Amino acid sequence: MTLGGGGVSWKYLNRRTKQTISPPGQKATQFDYFLKTAGGFDFFFSPRVLWTLGAAYRYALTDEFDFIATGDKNDAMISAFTGFTVSFGKMRGDADHDGVMDRYDLNSKLSEDRDGYLDHDGVPDKRISDNIAAFVRGDENNGGDKVPPIVLHKPVLHTTVGQALRLQAEVFENQNLRKTAILYRPANIKNWLVAPLNATRGNLYTGIIPGQAVQAAGLEYCIVAVDEAISGVGYSGLPDRPNFVRVHGSETGWRIITGLAAAIGWGGAGYLVFGK
Repeated sequence: MTLGGGGVSWKYLNRRTKQTISPPGQKATQFDYFLKTAGGFDFFFSPRVLWTLGAAYRYALTDEFDFIATGDKNDAMISAFTGFTVSFGKMRGDADHDGVMDRYDLNSKLSEDRDGYLDHDGVPDKRISDNIAAFVRGDENNGGDKVPPIVLHKPVLHTTVGQALRLQAEVFENQNLRKTAILYRPANIKNWLVAPLNATRGNLYTGIIPGQAVQAAGLEYCIVAVDEAISGVGYSGLPDRPNFVRVHGSETGWRIITGLAAAIGWGGAGYLVFGK
């Protein structure tokens, strides 16, 4: 939404001579003020294509716009707007705009498929099986566990500085799991820290990265799982190619400001439209 105001300078002109004239009771040159509020929705069809749909309300603080010097008639305008925004050229830092930064992306010209399976490397990966639980149980009759755990996790791409980050993952394993954990670190720190990833229900596991690790430089993290047979590591992200989270500044103040602006703008517009 937007809330603002402005003005317009205009003149009375003779149609034939194009000279400024002074109508009776009017100034030859006018400068009028108005307030405007607008709001709408942005629909992202892709990272490069945006459709905007909204409406605007403009209210003139002077009466000359409607050529009626007194009264409050025809001093407002309601309009609707729509349009497309298309971005061209290379996207800075993420050429294929799949959410994986170029420095972590195995192929910056091929977009990640974002299905939760190995979404950290920036390239599409073939799903192991439509029935993952059946797949990890497939070697139970072969006298051992040779299939590592499978981790399904949709990486978090954005968060707010200082805010604890809650992560979820589905972990599939045919035997008992030895360990599930989150490896994390601020992007400008060398050493990795560890947080537990705990079972909640079924195959769902959750864990929390504390807020003090969520710094403006960005956050890197991996989710790993190891089974009792040590048959391999299931993961979403590896230390040399982790999930990367862009960290933004605290928006609490802006939420308050924009909330007040929305209330003033749309409240005032609603009163003028329906009340008068």
